[in-house]
Amino acid sequence: MSRENKEAAVKALREALGVSQVEFGRLIGRSHQSIHLYETGQNISDAAWRAIQALAHERGLADLVSFPGELVVKREFRPAPIPRDASGVDLHALLDELVQSGDPGVVLTIENLLLYLTQYTRGSKP
Repeated sequence: MSRENKEAAVKALREALGVSQVEFGRLIGRSHQSIHLYETGQNISDAAWRAIQALAHERGLADLVSFPGELVVKREFRPAPIPRDASGVDLHALLDELVQSGDPGVVLTIENLLLYLTQYTRGSKP
């Protein structure tokens, strides 16, 4: 999808929700400055776009941010509880299930955790 289409979609969704850039930023876990940049031509990261799509779907406005051939993220996820003794848990499967949930907060947390772990294992502790 082109950047211009995403710009228009972000603004259309925000206006349909009747919220300011500050409130919209809070809803998707971004700053109001980021929202301003998204609406005026800044590239939107994949994580931010997933958060925007999830919010639109949650509020029944997915058509504003859906484009032909593009997957729309849905929030229909209920993970299985993790047992206290997680020694037998398949972490790859668990992380995959969490990422597939499309929950922007969960996805962002996992992305940050993986970045931290990558830096930590390379010896450049953040």
